[in-house]
Amino acid sequence: MDNSKKSCVCLGELEKKEDCIVVTILDDSNFKMEFGRAFSHMATHILENFEWLSCKQEKGILSNSKKRIFYASLDPEKNRMDQVKLKKLCGYLKSDKIYYRFEETQELQRDWISHAMKKCTNPLAPKEMGYKLPVNKFGNVDAIRIFPDGWHETTLTVTQIKKNKIPHYKACIGFDDSRYRVKPIVVNIIPNDFSDREQKYLDELKEKAEKELEKINSIELTQKIVAECLYSINKEAKRKRDIQHNSIDRAYHSFRKEYPAAHYQLHRAKNEKFKLYDLKDEALHLAIDLWNLQPVGYHEFPDANRDMYSLEGYDFHINENISDHCLGKITEEIGAERKRGIPPKKAVMLLKRFVKEYGG
Repeated sequence: MDNSKKSCVCLGELEKKEDCIVVTILDDSNFKMEFGRAFSHMATHILENFEWLSCKQEKGILSNSKKRIFYASLDPEKNRMDQVKLKKLCGYLKSDKIYYRFEETQELQRDWISHAMKKCTNPLAPKEMGYKLPVNKFGNVDAIRIFPDGWHETTLTVTQIKKNKIPHYKACIGFDDSRYRVKPIVVNIIPNDFSDREQKYLDELKEKAEKELEKINSIELTQKIVAECLYSINKEAKRKRDIQHNSIDRAYHSFRKEYPAAHYQLHRAKNEKFKLYDLKDEALHLAIDLWNLQPVGYHEFPDANRDMYSLEGYDFHINENISDHCLGKITEEIGAERKRGIPPKKAVMLLKRFVKEYGG
């Protein structure tokens, strides 16, 4: 009984409602999810990762404003494919701050992921799902699982390897199931004979990075600097989005010719895009709280209404809607203009410092 009581909490007694996710189990195969403000970056990207989810713009239980509530229909006990979907969703959320409740009760149970994973006892293997794993050479990728004698993995990029005039291969060392598609895990390998040249270059990069960090730490984090950094990484994230979209056809419709290389480029661009958007959301939320910014209004996007904030002449959208003033509709993707006052790499470092110093 004691353990049972400790695992429950009343909705009214829940501390820090913005710092959690609540799953409402509607029946045996349907549930909905509401994300607190601290998890808004997950809510922003979740539909890109899980196309089988749907969402509605409605008022939830964690805040007074309307937001996107996500709905799922899965029956893992009867459908083994649903086990795969549920397991992937749990892996994406990956937090112990997820409460769950049955229907509209006020009593919340802790640790929804453990509850959900109990239903994923026998998921499908990739072969059962009909995936064909590439085992020979495709494009510029060697599908090998063990490095040849005298070769080792390197963290250097292809550009850096070529700059140092080092022979190299791209090696496929395994396969990862992502979004219900198998993608190769690709690394760069170089001969052991070039280890000294590799280490010398890595040491030079480290020294250069330390000097760059000293310059970054000397810059005052004014509203103008923060705004320029937010603009820079926002546009860089959109550039990664365009790379992702341009790689889709080559990755999914040209399997025999360039599947592994294009698929690797696609997922790398997507992951980098998510990281940039996550940093932007975190820094923008902090700026809003720190400088008491108010929304100018909101735009109607195809999937949701999003508030727009202005900071030092730059406009930014956020995945919330508390404003009543409609600024119009945006039906096309916002472009990824490249003119930026602060380079993206430098902007990332400055915003990480901003979050660390003022985020508490």
